[in-house]
Amino acid sequence: MKEKFSIRHAVIYLIVIVLALSCLVPMLNVVALSLSSSSAVAANAVGLWPVDLTLAAYERIMSDQQFWRSFGISVIRVIVSLLLNLLMIVTMAYPLSKSKKYFERENYSWA
Repeated sequence: MKEKFSIRHAVIYLIVIVLALSCLVPMLNVVALSLSSSSAVAANAVGLWPVDLTLAAYERIMSDQQFWRSFGISVIRVIVSLLLNLLMIVTMAYPLSKSKKYFERENYSWA
């Protein structure tokens, strides 16, 4: 049975939209700041859209060796933690997937 669209649904959708915007607007502002000129950023003239569009900040970051070293360390940490988490998840999921009967004492030959 299909539910009718009610005021309760409208309120829930409104809350979800407001929460989504409260997460997305600051990200959009950071992107606009990164694409704006340093004088516009210093003058606090940047809102949600870039002012005096430039890629100077990205050119500076891409030429910095410390950035690439830090980025590489972050990638290695993500890969190592992903592999360790996967190993732990698989080893914990296996016994959880079995029934209690499977682990009873009479099923073991050494008991």
